[in-house]
Amino acid sequence: MRVLITILALLIFSMPVYAETCPVCGQELPPTEPNIQVLKNIDGSIKQWTEISDNGKRVDNYTYYKDGEVNEISKKVYNSKDALTDNKTVKHYTDGKQPTVLDASIFEGEVSK
Repeated sequence: MRVLITILALLIFSMPVYAETCPVCGQELPPTEPNIQVLKNIDGSIKQWTEISDNGKRVDNYTYYKDGEVNEISKKVYNSKDALTDNKTVKHYTDGKQPTVLDASIFEGEVSK
């Protein structure tokens, strides 16, 4: 469970933050609070976590093993033009092996920078 919390914290705090500037004076604008939407399964486990802000959105999809433990967390980050900028999956294991991060953008070639 501690590993899951650590991975979730890493995913949450690894979302890129883009500073916006005022188009008139050029000063950096303060960040706005993201709109967070959470979809849950019938058993109360998280199915999808979405954060929407002025800079874009981040969508995390969760899959679970039959015993209820997290299997994979898929993280996709989109910019303000809804173009995919980051695509990673965290694979969890039930045998005590540390979770691994797969950068799907390397394999798919679909991420636009």
